[in-house]
Amino acid sequence: EADYANLFNSNSPRGGGITDSSYGHEVRNAVQFKNLGASHFTSHSKVTEDKSVNWVESHDNFSNGEANIPQELSDEWIKYGWAGVTAQKNGMSLFFDRPYKDGGTYGTGGKGTYGNGSGPFTENSKLGDAGSDLWKDPEVVAVNHFRNTMNNNKASEYLRNCGANSCLMVERYIKDGNFKNDGVTITNMGDTQELSGTATNLDDGTYKDQVSGGTITVSGGKITSGSAPGGKISVFFTDNSGSVSAT
Repeated sequence: EADYANLFNSNSPRGGGITDSSYGHEVRNAVQFKNLGASHFTSHSKVTEDKSVNWVESHDNFSNGEANIPQELSDEWIKYGWAGVTAQKNGMSLFFDRPYKDGGTYGTGGKGTYGNGSGPFTENSKLGDAGSDLWKDPEVVAVNHFRNTMNNNKASEYLRNCGANSCLMVERYIKDGNFKNDGVTITNMGDTQELSGTATNLDDGTYKDQVSGGTITVSGGKITSGSAPGGKISVFFTDNSGSVSAT
């Protein structure tokens, strides 16, 4: 895999990456067991992050199943995985758009209830039907804007856990004294986490959550006020891309 990734990257006009399925498996396990330890989101087996294409699930995972039954991933779990993957600097992220009518109902507990008991495909969708609207979810959109903004800024990154392994922070920052170049995406699968006293690389300033409108304040290398709501994705940064739309 490493040789192929290097060959593809060096001979493509604008670089390139290959899909890292083992990384997606690691991410799915992390969200299913509410263990968002930073190492689960940075451990690529044989392909370096700058040459990988990453996902939470693919059409193959959804269709064929694995030991951890990805068809039973709830929409919320998919979003948690997406935030941890996409907020980072390296790798190209792909969001699988599930069939709109197939796959049954996905509950927050992670168990799928399929329309006719036959598995992920119920033969209800037709060619050309719109897929799931999950890619338009405000949390997904905010993370996408975060990724684009921080990569345009050429911001560095640091991953850490906040209070518990069920809470993951992906910090993006430039040590230039301007907080508008910095930001942090926080994925919290547990209870609300008070962030006061948490160490951070962010520059001093007040950061707004582009999902909920809440804020955190940073001073002297620590978060001095603010919290990460339980069961939510918070995306604290200055978004100059306009209104939150599905891009």
